[in-house]
Amino acid sequence: RQKKKLQHYILAATNLLKHMSEDERPMVREAVKEIDDWVDEVSDIATKEDFEGKLTEITEKIGTVVAAAEAKKEEEAGKRRQKKKLQHYILAATNLLKHMSEDERPMVREAVKEIDDWVDEVSDIATKEDFEGKLTEITEKIGTVVAAAEAKKEEEAGKRRQKK
Repeated sequence: RQKKKLQHYILAATNLLKHMSEDERPMVREAVKEIDDWVDEVSDIATKEDFEGKLTEITEKIGTVVAAAEAKKEEEAGKRRQKKKLQHYILAATNLLKHMSEDERPMVREAVKEIDDWVDEVSDIATKEDFEGKLTEITEKIGTVVAAAEAKKEEEAGKRRQKK
């Protein structure tokens, strides 16, 4: 059981390498190789305490780096989710243009273009919070119009269903 914990930690550390800096990766690879070699050599004779000791040793050596990489991975995933939400919203707004008045369409197109341009410019450096802020900003700008267009679309669909 302790062997599995140690192997799981090594696997997790290895899977997080792409979220580490160029300086951190060699240190982590070396620590992982050292533990892998140790496991290969003594796993048949090592005790539970030996494995616990090795797990403690490796977490003391690379634990901070692994934890930071895990946090970075989670931040990147959150950023991707928020970016997708923003993109989904502007796509939905664009798809509803035909249900908007002639006066509303240019305002919505301009807001969507502004967000598209912003995403193109800062997507690589923007944070999750930046994407959340832009989603709030565009929702405040065109949310009422988009909601009304959505309602109009649903109303039209309901009328078509009634005709059938």
